[in-house]
Amino acid sequence: MRLEEYSELLKLDSSTIEFFTEHGKTIPCQKQVGNMKKELKEAQDLLQAMIEAKDVPTIEVIHRLCGLAKVLDHLKLQKECLVVGDYAIKLARAFSSRAAEFHNEEVQIIFLIAHLNVYKSRACSLFIQAISICDAFVMMDGSDSAKVTLLDALVSAGTHDGPPALCAQWLGRAVDLISELPSAMVTDEFRCCVYINYGVALGDVKENSTTLAAKKQAVAFCRSLGAGHGQVTYKIDLAIALHNYGITLHDMGHFGDALSVKQEAVSLYRALAVDGHEEHKQDLADALDNYGDTLHDMGNLEDALGVRQEAASLHRALAVDGHQEHKMDLVDALDKYGNTLHDMGHLEDALSVTQEAVSLYCALPVDGQKENKKELASALNNYGAILHDMGHFEDALSVTQQAVSLYRALAVGEHEEYKRKLARALRGYGAALRDMGLP
Repeated sequence: MRLEEYSELLKLDSSTIEFFTEHGKTIPCQKQVGNMKKELKEAQDLLQAMIEAKDVPTIEVIHRLCGLAKVLDHLKLQKECLVVGDYAIKLARAFSSRAAEFHNEEVQIIFLIAHLNVYKSRACSLFIQAISICDAFVMMDGSDSAKVTLLDALVSAGTHDGPPALCAQWLGRAVDLISELPSAMVTDEFRCCVYINYGVALGDVKENSTTLAAKKQAVAFCRSLGAGHGQVTYKIDLAIALHNYGITLHDMGHFGDALSVKQEAVSLYRALAVDGHEEHKQDLADALDNYGDTLHDMGNLEDALGVRQEAASLHRALAVDGHQEHKMDLVDALDKYGNTLHDMGHLEDALSVTQEAVSLYCALPVDGQKENKKELASALNNYGAILHDMGHFEDALSVTQQAVSLYRALAVGEHEEYKRKLARALRGYGAALRDMGLP
């Protein structure tokens, strides 16, 4: 669909427009008529002015092109977006080559374009390009303002969905750069954000000891801010930092410390969720999930059961709105709840809960994502184990076979996590074969 066609559809009374993919899938989109018509009209006027060689300042041309690229990206007009976005970057580069003070503007243009959906596959190379420009400018200029521009670029790139090792490297440089700058040039909120995200990035590359130190630093800094200011923003940051720190403590086997940290995170999120905001309820549900993990792994099954039940209830309430991500969270929560029931010997209840998890997953429109397959494999494996313990060997064999197939596909070329889970599923499959008297 081209711009002219979309302009015609904007004139219709309907509040939505339906796009049709080449596979016949229908995608309803909100028109947001006012803003889009305005942007399209501005873009058309701008392009016409350029064609007619009117006196349009270069900086205005670049900004208008960026605005047009954002609209095209939102409308999923990929080819047009790429043409406009590439031209905006080239024009910014040409302008920067003539005026050194325009380097910062060029970097901002590159980052704006790199964050568009259609540029996802090229974002990393654009980030590297922007950071290189900042590095060169810092070497040439050496001022604190140049370093702040580099800092902003490193954080923007490091918090984007890119290669984990590269994101950790960028954020590590950002942490070092913060220590070089006057405290007045870096806000407490920004510093806190960098510390939190650096710990998360290190966790993604499995640098456990370094991750632990970074996340501990984030907690300490957020705690000092909360004590000094007492604002909701700082409480949210502290809750996030505690949540992340607790996960790493758990992963390293420090269950006692993890339990204390996660409990504090749950308390903070519980207080924040009182205001009724959905995002805080989601955060509370996630914190309860992780708190339940530690309780379960420490053998505190009674306490874990209550936490798992509360988490599942919260996820169920959030899933009512129909969002697929909330339903996937509910599947995971039910799977964990069923696992704790199973370990406590409540087999009938465990069967019911785990069966619901499997049924919910199978009813979801999945797109083949690895994380989704992992959730289903886990639910199927636990479901098969419960069926086996209840003496339903034939059903257990069928269900566990499905889990084995999923884990086998996930384990190809992957890290040890999936291989360990595949081995567990194979043991369950073998037990079902044995108890049925099959070879």
